[in-house]
Amino acid sequence: MAILSSEGIEAPKFKATAPPIKNVAQIVYVESSTKVPDSIGIPSDNTPPQITEGTVGLSASFTPINPNSTLVIEYVGVVGAAAANDITVALFRSGASNAIHLVSGTVPAAQYTQTFKIRKVIKLVDDPGARTYSIRFGANSVASSFNGYNQLNVASMTITEYLP
Repeated sequence: MAILSSEGIEAPKFKATAPPIKNVAQIVYVESSTKVPDSIGIPSDNTPPQITEGTVGLSASFTPINPNSTLVIEYVGVVGAAAANDITVALFRSGASNAIHLVSGTVPAAQYTQTFKIRKVIKLVDDPGARTYSIRFGANSVASSFNGYNQLNVASMTITEYLP
């Protein structure tokens, strides 16, 4: 079946590439509407964020069912800054000093917020055992707030384990 656009030209067809649901071993979901202040910050520089920088906004404990699974970690949430500034949101794994993934952006004025999204795919290779994944956030040089200031925001993180 062809799909036609208003110009009569055949539009491209798209095929979903998500793994079948039967490959899902487990899903861990956490969310929070708690506003968390940060005054430590994460510098906007050319180095990865460190575990000592910023403040934890959200975390989830996770133990893989299979030590060779693939994990998909997805986060979405809002962070605001006390003034125009760069903001960094970083994903950490327990026991690691460097972030395993990060996103950054700029808020243009005081108490503005920005939505940040992270999607990280991790292929485990003989990696059993419990771990904690956490989201740390911080502005470059001013105070910041996880889940914004006066708005009702909810941040969430989902960890999905796909069997090999």
